[in-house]
Amino acid sequence: MAFLGEGGSSASASESSSSSSLVSHPTVHLTGPTTYPAPIGDLGETVCTSASACVAIGSISRQPQEVPAGIVATTSDAGETWTSEPLPTAGGLSGLSCPSSTLCIAVGGHLGRGGSSTNPDRLGTAAVSTDGGHTWEDQTLPNGVGYLNAVSCASVSYCMAVGETPDGTGGTAVATTSQGAMWSRITLPPNEALTLVACPVARVCLAVAENALLRTTDGGLAWTMATPQGGVSVASGISCATVMRCVAVGSGIAGDANPTPAIDTTDNGGVTWSGFSPTTPASTNASGGLEAVSCGTPTTCMAVGGGIGPRGGSGVGVVFTTTDGGLTWRGKPSPPGMGGLEGVSCVGSLHCVLNGSDPTAAVSLSAVTANGGLSWATRTVAVGIGGLQAVSCPASLQCVAVGTDASTTYVVRTTDGGKSWSAQTMAGGVVGLSAVSCGSPRDCVAVGFQTVPGQLESGALEGAVVTTADGGATWDVQVLPNGVGYLSAVSCPSALRCLALGDAAGVNQAIVLSTVNGGVTWAAPVALPMTSAVEGVSCASTTYCVAVGEKYPDVPGPAVPVAEVTRDAGSVWAGDPLPGRGEEPAGISCPTTSLCVAVGAVTHDVTCCSQAVVPGALMLSHDGGSRWGPSTKVAAGNLVAVACSTATFCALVGRDRAGSGPVILTGDPGHLPLSTTTPPGAAGAFLAVSCNPAQACEVAGQSPFGGGFIAKSIARSRAR
Repeated sequence: MAFLGEGGSSASASESSSSSSLVSHPTVHLTGPTTYPAPIGDLGETVCTSASACVAIGSISRQPQEVPAGIVATTSDAGETWTSEPLPTAGGLSGLSCPSSTLCIAVGGHLGRGGSSTNPDRLGTAAVSTDGGHTWEDQTLPNGVGYLNAVSCASVSYCMAVGETPDGTGGTAVATTSQGAMWSRITLPPNEALTLVACPVARVCLAVAENALLRTTDGGLAWTMATPQGGVSVASGISCATVMRCVAVGSGIAGDANPTPAIDTTDNGGVTWSGFSPTTPASTNASGGLEAVSCGTPTTCMAVGGGIGPRGGSGVGVVFTTTDGGLTWRGKPSPPGMGGLEGVSCVGSLHCVLNGSDPTAAVSLSAVTANGGLSWATRTVAVGIGGLQAVSCPASLQCVAVGTDASTTYVVRTTDGGKSWSAQTMAGGVVGLSAVSCGSPRDCVAVGFQTVPGQLESGALEGAVVTTADGGATWDVQVLPNGVGYLSAVSCPSALRCLALGDAAGVNQAIVLSTVNGGVTWAAPVALPMTSAVEGVSCASTTYCVAVGEKYPDVPGPAVPVAEVTRDAGSVWAGDPLPGRGEEPAGISCPTTSLCVAVGAVTHDVTCCSQAVVPGALMLSHDGGSRWGPSTKVAAGNLVAVACSTATFCALVGRDRAGSGPVILTGDPGHLPLSTTTPPGAAGAFLAVSCNPAQACEVAGQSPFGGGFIAKSIARSRAR
C-alpha cells in the first residue's frame, strides 16, 4: 500500500518524534508455531530402497509452471501414507537417486535473471539427505551449471547429474565422489541439454539428449555418441539393471497429440539398441507415452505412463512388464482410479510402488503391487497443509484459519486458544479460499473461488462462499448470484450479517455481496463506484464498513489506491483516493466506527525490477474512513495484514526490514514506534493475523518449505 504522500512522514521523523517516546508498548511473546507438512500437489520420480521405504519428488502445485516449487515426500508403509519433508530452499526438483537406505540426492533448479553464465536464466541445485529423505541440505555446484534434469548414483561414492547450461543452449554434467558434498564439472561434447542419466556402476554412465545418446566408461573423460535406432523418439525414463542391460522408455512419435508408448533395450551397455512398441489393449481406454521405468532385477522391469484417452481426452494409465530382460513386454491392468502414471520403483521382481494422478489430473494418487502388477491397491496421497492465507478468532479460545494451494483447499481450527489445531474437511468443488470472518464462535464465512459446474476440464472459475454454523467442524458451499468472480475479502460484524467483496466475472470492477442469514443466501452484487480490485474490508458495525483497494486507470499508468465507506450495510458506497502515489493496498482493520488502520507498502520509489526491500506503511483515519492522514513508514518491510482488537492495540504482520523473514508489530497505531518482534530462526512468511481484546493474536502464514503454520502472539505490558 505505499501511503507515503507528498506531506507524508518519513520513517526517521515519525519513529523519533517526541510523542512516541512517551508511550511504552507491550512486549510480544510468540509461541509455537504449529507447522504442517507442505501440500503434495504432484509426485513423480520415485525410489524405493526396500519393500516399504520409498522417497519421491514432485511439486507443491499441480498447476503448470515453468519451475514449480519442488517437494520431497517419504513413505515407510509402501505408499499407504506419504509425508512431505522440508527442503532448505525453494526451487524445482527433476531428478532423484538413493543408492542406500540413508543417502539420497535430489537435483533441479530455479529461475534466475538474464541468460548468460554470469547472469543466468536457470540455475542448478543439488540437495543431499543422509537419513532416508527426511532432512535435506543444499550443496554448492560449480559455476556455470544450469538446471539439472536427472541424477544417478551407482553407489554412495559415485553419482552423476545432467542438465543444461544456464542459458539453455547446451548440456551440462557434474559428478560427485563425496556423497554430494563436492561436485566437479564434466566436459561434454557439443550437444543440446541432457534430460536423463543412468550409471549402473561407478564412472559408467549413459546420458540422454533429445536427439542423441552419450556413453562414457571413464566418468566422462571420454564420450561416444550414438543415435538410438529403436522405437523411442522422445525418452522420458531410463533404468539399467546391469552394466550391459538397460531399458529406455518414452513415446514413439514426437509432438503427437496422442503419443504411443515406446521401449528401447540394450544388452551391450548402450552401443546398440532394439525397439519395441507395446500395444495397449483397446478395452483399457488408455494411451499415451511412457513416463518412467524401473528394473527390480536384471530380467524384470515395469514401465508406466499413459493417461490420455480417445481423441486426447482423459484416460487411464498404462503399465507394461517384462520378465525376460526386455525381449518381450506385456500389458498389465492399471491401478484402479488412476490416470497418468508418472513414477515407478520396483524392489525385486514382484513389489513396485508408483505415483500419478486421477484421470482429470486433479488428485495425486499412489499405488502398490506385491505380485508384479497383476493387482494394485490405490491410495489418495494426503495433500498436507500449505500456506494459510486468513485467520479469524471470534472468541478467546476459538479460531479458524483457511488456505489454498493449487491442489486443494483446507481449513484448520482450534478450540483451546491455539494449543492444538485440527484440519477440517472442505466441501468438494472449492479450489481456493482467500479470506474468512467469524461473526460468532459458531458462525463463519469463508470466500474464494471454485470451478464452474460442468466445466472442470476448461478450468473456468467463479466466486465461492462456504459457511459453517458449528465453529468450523463442517462447511457448506452456498449458491451465489450470477456474475460473481473471484472473492478476496469478507467481514461479518454479526452471526447473520456479512459483506463479501471481490471481482465481477470477466471485468475489472469490484463488487460487494451482502447476506442477512449467515451466508446462506446473498443479495445481487453492488458495484463499488471507485474500486477495480479489493484488497481488504472491515466492518465495525452491522451497517458501517470500509474497503480498501485499487482503481485501474483508463490509460496505461499506475493504479490509484482508494478507500470506500458504506453506512447502510453495503447498499451505497462513497470514497476517495488515498494519499500517495503508486500504492498497493494490503489490509484494513476498523476497531470502532471512527478509527480505521490500513497497512501496505511504500512502492512509488521502487522500480519494477528492483530487488530492494519495499518499506512497510501505516495509515490512519479518525473519521470512519472518509479522510486519511499521510502514511508513515514503519520499521519493517511490506505489511500484508492488520488486526485491531481495540482502538489502542493493533497487530501488523509482514516482512522484516531486511526482507529475510516474517515480523509482527504491535501496539497503539497512533503512537510510534510499535513493538517489533521477529520469531527466533525466522523464515517463511506471515500472511494473516487475528486478535482478541486480551491482546492475544493468532498469526498464520507459510513455512519456508511450503507448509502452513500458525503461531500465537501474546502482548504483555512492560513496567515503566
